[in-house]
Order: sequence, then structure tokens, then C-alpha cells
Amino acid sequence: MLFTRPTPIASLLSGLLMATITPIASAETPNREALANCALIKDNTRRLDCYDALTPPEPKVERPPASEPEPVNTDQLIDNNLSAERAIFSFTNAFVTHRPNYILPVSWVRDPNRTPESPRLGAIDYDYYLEN
Repeated sequence: MLFTRPTPIASLLSGLLMATITPIASAETPNREALANCALIKDNTRRLDCYDALTPPEPKVERPPASEPEPVNTDQLIDNNLSAERAIFSFTNAFVTHRPNYILPVSWVRDPNRTPESPRLGAIDYDYYLEN
């Protein structure tokens, strides 16, 4: 724990903080009596006018004019996606991932698995002969 009991400096700082925050918060909120008086008005339009009179209007933010969207060439998008998929999937089955050293240029296995099988891929036959 940093403080076990309030120090005079901490008390002074918290008092100054509360003294600066309280006027700011009270300046932003309208008078409670005025709000209660507005709530008593039965006519919807007059009640809204009463609430509007209590708060200053917010400045309007100008939005840029809406421009027409540029035409999209869907054929080009499809071609780009297909070529990206072909590039990604062209490396599928390029490496035999039976051992963790499949990226090394030279590898040696003392007892190669001649009939690899996995739950996901099932039995796989090599298209080349493994030698020790």
C-alpha cells in the first residue's frame, strides 16, 4: 500500500481537485428547479421549447457533400482473389511434413516410416522410394 492514512498533502490535493471539478460540473447541468418546471408542462411542443431554452444549442457539424462511389470492377476483384488463392494453394503438398526437419536441404532418417498414416489424411503412399 502506498498510503496507510491520509496525509495533509493528499487531503489538500483532493480538496483542490473537488473545488475545481464542482463548478465545471454545475455549469454544464441546468438548474434542477427549471428542469422540474419544464417537466410539468403538458404541451409537448412548449415542454421541448422549455428544455431547449435551458441548454445552449450545440454547434452544427458540416458534413462533406456525399460523392458518388467509384464504380467497382468486379471481374478484376474476382481475378485478383482467384490468383491469390492459386498462389497460396500452389504450395499445398509441396513438403512432406512427417519430420520437423523437412525444410533442411539434406536430412537423414534412421528408420523411415514407409507407410505414413494420420487421422486427418488417412494412409498416404509416397511417390518415391525412401532409402537410409
